Amino acid sequence: MSSTFNDEAVHLQKKVLERSGYSDKTFIPEGIRRLPEKLLTFEESKKETEKVMFGAIDDLLAKTKVKAREIVIVIVNIGISSMIVNHYKLGSNVLTYNISGMGCSAGLISIDLANQLLQWQNLR
Repeated sequence: MSSTFNDEAVHLQKKVLERSGYSDKTFIPEGIRRLPEKLLTFEESKKETEKVMFGAIDDLLAKTKVKAREIVIVIVNIGISSMIVNHYKLGSNVLTYNISGMGCSAGLISIDLANQLLQWQNLR
């Protein structure tokens, strides 16, 4: 038991986890498993972010059979486009857009932006 959570909060968390479909085989990032008294360091947070983000991008590239060098536009809704460009060694000609602070509308805005940019690229 943690001094941060009372019995009622722990009971609610347990109930949510039991009903959510999580099992002993479900991956939960370290940052979520730790109690607030043991916050992640900056380096730990960065590594966790990279693991999740690059894992998702690697899966997407594999499923679509797109090579990283073929990417010409990167649109993200958090300020990490430079991490993606650097990790995948994308060229200096890659257009990058951070749509931070757009909330729930970021998905729709990014789709519209990508559509417009791709149409512009085809006109060139």
